[in-house]
Amino acid sequence: MHLLAGHRLSMRSKVGSGTRFSVYVPKAASKESSYIKNLAFDADAIVDVSGLFVLYVEDDALVRSTTESLLREFGILCETSKSVGEFIAKLPKIERMPDLILTDNGLPDNFLAIDVINAATKEFDSNIPTIVLTGESQSLDSLKLLESVTIMRKPVSAAELIKTIQILCAPPARDVEKPVQGITGQ
Repeated sequence: MHLLAGHRLSMRSKVGSGTRFSVYVPKAASKESSYIKNLAFDADAIVDVSGLFVLYVEDDALVRSTTESLLREFGILCETSKSVGEFIAKLPKIERMPDLILTDNGLPDNFLAIDVINAATKEFDSNIPTIVLTGESQSLDSLKLLESVTIMRKPVSAAELIKTIQILCAPPARDVEKPVQGITGQ
């Protein structure tokens, strides 16, 4: 099915559980937030990220609320969790396929970002682009093996985070169909 540029349609179905459809339509241009204007980057170079849906897992309440406010300022919808247990409990109730997972690496009860990724992959039957934020110096080699994971070391600037989200969630480039030139003959 061919869709308009910037539009996406996805479906997920499980026997006995039902079917989940997601339709993504770009949001119309709106007034630019004063917060966006004050960031240390060219706001015009950022593709609109409003309407994206992010699952966010962070155990630090202050970091979680600050980041959630930043995401909302850019029009990003987010579902936050403070632990892997809370995240897993919310997954079956989420009706929309997330565009991105944003998670801290070290989480309560000895859970790691890989546990968040595995739970989401199992629930949505899809590899969802993921940003792992970490202030830890430990090796993250197990995460580097995952294709859809981007690792960012804390502290991360607002501009850097939003730009990374924009890059990871950009619609795939569409192949432009070229007309086939026929042979004109006698």
